[in-house]
Amino acid sequence: MILKKFYSNPERIEIEFKNGLNVVCADKTEKSSTKDTRNGTGKSTLLYLIDFCLMAQLDEKIQKSEEFQKFEFILEFVDNKNKYYKIKRRIKDSDKIFVAINSDDFEEFSINETIG
Repeated sequence: MILKKFYSNPERIEIEFKNGLNVVCADKTEKSSTKDTRNGTGKSTLLYLIDFCLMAQLDEKIQKSEEFQKFEFILEFVDNKNKYYKIKRRIKDSDKIFVAINSDDFEEFSINETIG
């Protein structure tokens, strides 16, 4: 599997993955002092959300967060047979998953169903 893109709707996150190694780091701004850390900038949350799109249970802190309830997250990737997948999940409907294969037409599944 090769990750291509991860984004949210409404738009808040949009990441396009490049070929090769991709690294997630926090920005240091001009206002940052030497005492400022990069904790709490969303690096782990990003990984939890990608994992969530791949049918994992969501981190309890994110699931209960009011801020995340309005978002859906979409992960695009290519498999080893060159099929292009788009997987969409919503925090508020975490028991549902929406899948599009080689198209933009999403099909809805229960998280407990087998996707062929």
